[in-house]
Amino acid sequence: MEVPPQFSATEWNRASEQRTLAFVVESCSATRKLTQFLAAATPHLLRRYTDADPYSKALLTAAMDARRLGYSALLTSRFLKHASVGYLDERSRVDPPRDWFVRALRYVTIEVKGAVAPLTPLRISPGVGSADGFQLADSLEEHARSARSQVIVPIQVWDTLVAAAEDPDDLERLGMAAQKRERGRAEEALALRIAAAESGDTEEMEHLAMHWKRKGRMDKAKEVWRRAAEEGDAAAQNGLAGWLPAAEAGDLPSMRCLIRADVAVREPSRSGALGAPHGRSR
Repeated sequence: MEVPPQFSATEWNRASEQRTLAFVVESCSATRKLTQFLAAATPHLLRRYTDADPYSKALLTAAMDARRLGYSALLTSRFLKHASVGYLDERSRVDPPRDWFVRALRYVTIEVKGAVAPLTPLRISPGVGSADGFQLADSLEEHARSARSQVIVPIQVWDTLVAAAEDPDDLERLGMAAQKRERGRAEEALALRIAAAESGDTEEMEHLAMHWKRKGRMDKAKEVWRRAAEEGDAAAQNGLAGWLPAAEAGDLPSMRCLIRADVAVREPSRSGALGAPHGRSR
């Protein structure tokens, strides 16, 4: 693909006004070869990710998955620390160094080729001080959308994402992402759930109700939830009484509850994850 040898004065001034490009503009102001400068950094950014130690790689993976799943807010240190633990393997979780996160954060904020870092610190608060959060490099976000599109996200990461999301649009995108987690197994799962639900299994009733909700069949979802509620299932009673109507009205806590429910019913080990007792009623 051909690109102009350098930006025009008008284009350069426009680029200078973009906060995310300001540091790049400053770095190559002598040549105005901004496009080439960024392009040269992309493969090195990917290498920085693939060559990272387990803790730095977990941190970057958390940031990449957050973006591809629809979380658009600034990536805070608190969010990244909680979410990255979900990507550590069994060995790395055993007695990690006390400063593992600080060292990982230092690694991912070093600029590559003097152009761009995997994570760029940003401060949106008035005055000077420490970073409020971090912005993921565009090339890593694009890489995540393609290379990790079929990867199952750890449940701890879902919990962190849902708890951190404040924007209804973010919650809606997270909900849509949660709905896609069973791609390829939908028909088999549906048949098994219907059979189990009809036998009186309230846990499977929750699965079935969430399936109908995802399909937009709220009439069927409410019918299944009502049956589960009659069997004494507290989560179903909560859904019928408050979560569902409140979420449909745009209530953020209720939207979070429904997304957590959508994720939790897909995780066999997460019985009781909604904070309400439920089980297999026969």
